[in-house]
Amino acid sequence: QGPGWQNVAYGLWNGTLMSLGMMFAPLFIKLRSHTGRAGARALLVWGVIRTNLIVICGRFFSNSASLSGAMGMFARAFTFAPMTDAGRELLGSAGFGAFDAVKVAVGCAALLVVSILAERGIDVVGSLCKKKWYVQFAVLAVCLTVAVIGVYANTEYTPIAYVYENV
Repeated sequence: QGPGWQNVAYGLWNGTLMSLGMMFAPLFIKLRSHTGRAGARALLVWGVIRTNLIVICGRFFSNSASLSGAMGMFARAFTFAPMTDAGRELLGSAGFGAFDAVKVAVGCAALLVVSILAERGIDVVGSLCKKKWYVQFAVLAVCLTVAVIGVYANTEYTPIAYVYENV
């Protein structure tokens, strides 16, 4: 990720939590088998929420300029301060507008739909592979076009900035 103690902390955070997850996996499997269908579903929902929280907290380390900055992000994230005019102005000055919120919502909805289909045993990629070549081409062309427009039409995007921002 780059030099800095925040990257060491990020690695320790992820490594420790992955190790704990592997250690406790048999326990969670046994617990799910004894809770019945509703309990197993509740445990699955809790697992998704827990994993998202862990990943979000881990991103504090990789997105901060220092370890103290990451700890400050932790503190501010869990104070649950309401969105103020200053907060909205900060998002606006960072370039995050209503159209960006729509893009994030559409992307999250697409991921949710694909995840639900996969959870129900529907192979999205396999079913796409069974379609005619021109349907596959159209789907891939639309996805590529959305990606190119979403990334390169943004005037604030610098593809190499992340690599050198902490050096």
